[in-house]
Amino acid sequence: MSRDNPTLGEKISWRIEAFGYDLVVLLLRALPVDWASAFGGWLFRTIGPLTPVNRTASDNLRLAFPKLGEREHARLLNAQWDNVGRTFAEFPLMDRIRPGTGRVEVINGERLAEIRDSGEPVEPTLRSADRSRPSAGRTPAFMHEARKLALVPKHVVCVSAARSHRRSS
Repeated sequence: MSRDNPTLGEKISWRIEAFGYDLVVLLLRALPVDWASAFGGWLFRTIGPLTPVNRTASDNLRLAFPKLGEREHARLLNAQWDNVGRTFAEFPLMDRIRPGTGRVEVINGERLAEIRDSGEPVEPTLRSADRSRPSAGRTPAFMHEARKLALVPKHVVCVSAARSHRRSS
């Protein structure tokens, strides 16, 4: 949130954002995973290049790969938008993208089972890169990063926690 005492306008805006998120999730969840993923890819490939973020993505791609030809540059930029769109569309469907569905390959599942059964403390982390390693003796776990939308992250975390609880019951 922007501050401890938000204005009425901010509160209304946040409610509209949360309603919009819920509406998108409702529509995506009505689709099979492959359709929702393809739709997200198409939507972001279509809209992404029209946004100011596209310029940043293009500039960063040129910095990372200065010798890249125009055709390959355009292909990678398009693939980047497709990936972001698919990730966006698949996030609300994570309960359908699980081991056992054929969509996920679990590597070292025995170790995951050991961690689950051992009672070891697990430290949520946003990254697993060397510079952001978890504390000694703790196992990293995925955690959703808070976004700029004030109400949506809380809602997402609550929904995710409720789904996890239902599965474990």
